[in-house]
Amino acid sequence: MNHRWSELLAAETITAAGTKTIDIDLVDPITRISVMVKLTNNGSTPTAHPAAAITRIEIVDGSDILASLSGYECQALSFYHARQNPYANLIYLNDVMALMEYDIYFGRWLYDPEIAFDPKQFKNPQIKITHNLALGGSVPDSMDLRVRADVFDEKVITPLGFLQNKEIYSYSLASSGNEYIDIPTDNVIRKLMVMSRANAKAPYEQYNQVKITEEQDKKVIAEGYVSDFQKVLLSDLPLVSDLLYGASSLAGVVHYITPTFDSYPSLNAEGVNAQVYAEAFVNGGQKTIHSDVATNFHGLYSGRCPHGALAWDMGDQKVIEDWWQADKLVSARIKITAGSSVEAASTAQVVLQQYRKYKV
Repeated sequence: MNHRWSELLAAETITAAGTKTIDIDLVDPITRISVMVKLTNNGSTPTAHPAAAITRIEIVDGSDILASLSGYECQALSFYHARQNPYANLIYLNDVMALMEYDIYFGRWLYDPEIAFDPKQFKNPQIKITHNLALGGSVPDSMDLRVRADVFDEKVITPLGFLQNKEIYSYSLASSGNEYIDIPTDNVIRKLMVMSRANAKAPYEQYNQVKITEEQDKKVIAEGYVSDFQKVLLSDLPLVSDLLYGASSLAGVVHYITPTFDSYPSLNAEGVNAQVYAEAFVNGGQKTIHSDVATNFHGLYSGRCPHGALAWDMGDQKVIEDWWQADKLVSARIKITAGSSVEAASTAQVVLQQYRKYKV
């Protein structure tokens, strides 16, 4: 076998918020690490998207941070990287589990022989998972946590480097405000993602314009309205699709979904002859589901912009030399102009996927 599946953490039941630290004690190169979560709901009234239960996933080597993403950021970046949803089953029913997967890719594709995470290049690599089960799902009272790695086995490779996935900036949005963010120039940049998850706003309503430049605006990499970028950047991507299972009523029950733009439902009552329907169309990650009688329902929500995120591919994603060679620059930055009426108390994040070379 050229590859194998390795378990870094066997299923562990968690009932309180905290941080789980796991040693990466493998010697073979890793192409992907997956964090698997099961949330046992303690009610059928959703309080947030289940992905919110993981607040931070970090990969560290002492004080060196090799990856750092929130649960929302991890799922969104995984979609734009792999061009498909990470596994998720959004279940909001009492005593039933919601299922979440968070994937961190280290290569251009699964089992990329040139770019992978090589534990031998580091002294004490660890995964740190910060969690709070009360933040996601329907007030869960238990969470099962498991971590696995996809590893090169009999196939011997000598990777040149790995993809480093990190949030570089987070800030509070102010309507129509401009934010200037310096972009690190220590590594080549493969992908840049801007994100602002809102309950009732599309990404373009949260961050309305984006301008990416280098050398104090001497050269413009990308500039325009996010509403235009959404049409162009998303045209060759599949829809983000959620499996949704919950309770509905005549008054309506609020549920949380992954796509935040152009999201359309297909809903059916479970076991009864009932009409299940959503409220008038609105963007954002919150949807109110009604039915003419109280019943459970199941269905599918499909749309775009997972968790309010939009990603810019910096060149041909398969060709290292075609990526943004930021390591040759003195300065680079992104200017983000907020929408005229952003959601109250909302934030925005900037995430980079960088190519970090190993020292020769």
